[in-house]
Order: sequence, then C-alpha cells, then structure tokens
Amino acid sequence: MEKINIRNAGIAGGVTGGALSVICLIAVLILPSEAEIAIANSLMHSIDVSTITKATVSLTGAVLGILIAFAIGWFIGTFFALTYNLLSKNT
Repeated sequence: MEKINIRNAGIAGGVTGGALSVICLIAVLILPSEAEIAIANSLMHSIDVSTITKATVSLTGAVLGILIAFAIGWFIGTFFALTYNLLSKNT
C-alpha cells in the first residue's frame, strides 16, 4: 500500500474543517433563527439547542471558530495519515 503524506493530509483536513466552518457561518447569517435551531436540533439528535443560541455573531467569534475548525481538521487529517501509515506497514 502507498503511504499517505502526513503533512498534506493534515492540511487537507484543516482546509476542509475551515471550509465547513465558513459554510456554517454563512448559513447562520442568512437563515432565520427557527431554521438554524431546527438544523442544530437534528444534528444533535433532538437535543434542544434553542436555549443556548445567540442572536448575533461577532467577527472575533467567527474568525476564532474558523481557526479552531481548521486546527481540529488538521489534527484529524494528521492522525488519520499517521494511523493509516502505521497500519499499512503491518499488511
């Protein structure tokens, strides 16, 4: 089996996480509150999120969310590549 480039997998995961965060931010900015809550409730397996939603999104919060999503995606991509490469040595 071919090895996965760990650095590239981390970057790909980070970019994916950041892009998903931007898409989510756009949805939050354009959708009505009721739609946001309905979507979030569905994603959270019907946990009621209506009591913890905010009416506005700050620029700082948006940027921080995108950066955190990038970092989590980078970690997942890197961990996936490391694990894949480790397991593929044994086959």
